[in-house]
Amino acid sequence: MKIKAGEIVSIRHYSGSSPFKSVVFEAEENIITIKLTKEFVIFNLFEGDPIVLTFETGGEVYNISCTLHEVNTKQAAIKLKVDNIEQMAEKRKSERYPVSLYADVRLKGYSKKETATIRNMSSDGMMICTKAKFELENELELDLYIDNSLIFLIAQVIWKINGKHNIEYGLRSLYPNLNAKNVVKRHLQNLKDEQDRFLRNLKGV
Repeated sequence: MKIKAGEIVSIRHYSGSSPFKSVVFEAEENIITIKLTKEFVIFNLFEGDPIVLTFETGGEVYNISCTLHEVNTKQAAIKLKVDNIEQMAEKRKSERYPVSLYADVRLKGYSKKETATIRNMSSDGMMICTKAKFELENELELDLYIDNSLIFLIAQVIWKINGKHNIEYGLRSLYPNLNAKNVVKRHLQNLKDEQDRFLRNLKGV
């Protein structure tokens, strides 16, 4: 599977409330250059940001989890480093879905909040990127902004990696009841459905 120059794609970034249309300018091994349209004026783009790129081929819709590699204001373009490619349809019980979401995070029981972005997520856990320093097994409180709603979550740190721009954490979600877990499942499904509809409408599929 390969994305080609001229391909119509949709982009989701946490500073926008909905996907945006874009076009692939260049496509290399794992670097994709995207032309910025006027809609990107509202975006606050920073190197290291998570971005979800969605494209359609052979009647199937695919997500690409990407990292913002470079912003070129002169050429009105951004370069995305591909993290992985996975089909939008769920293939296992708890698939991690590529996302670009914003959250406030803090150590459980403390009031000081730190900013974080979420790169992938399932109903059972997520990967977040933040400059805040936490330890393994710490329990965190998150105010997550998803699907135009604010969701409060508690999660436990199960792994951490020092990245170039931020610290990456793998979290396991801790729910007080099944209903809270179903709320997250529903919002993630809404994200999937919206991304799918948006791209298919663009291409007239």
